[in-house]
Amino acid sequence: MERNETLLRACGIRQIATGVGVLARDDPAPWIRARLAGDALDLLVLGKGLTNINTERDRVALAIGAVAGVTIIDALCAKALRWRRYGRRDGWPPRRFVLRETPNM
Repeated sequence: MERNETLLRACGIRQIATGVGVLARDDPAPWIRARLAGDALDLLVLGKGLTNINTERDRVALAIGAVAGVTIIDALCAKALRWRRYGRRDGWPPRRFVLRETPNM
């Protein structure tokens, strides 16, 4: 990746942006899907790197394995979020379940 510093920086910025989106938003599902798309792009770029003559293939293969592992984890998270409504993450119960004071009789 000697001549691809800009591509490498863009991938890093994308990962940081999706990570902030996952942590900062009430619904992280779209951000997890964005991570999946980014993982697919990373795998595509790494696969292209295997065809380069000057590539250290063992290092690229190791990177592909690492990205594939993260992709599997992201896919499992996306699947889990698809089946569950993911609301507030502050630890407090929804407002409808908060006990109310009873009036003095």
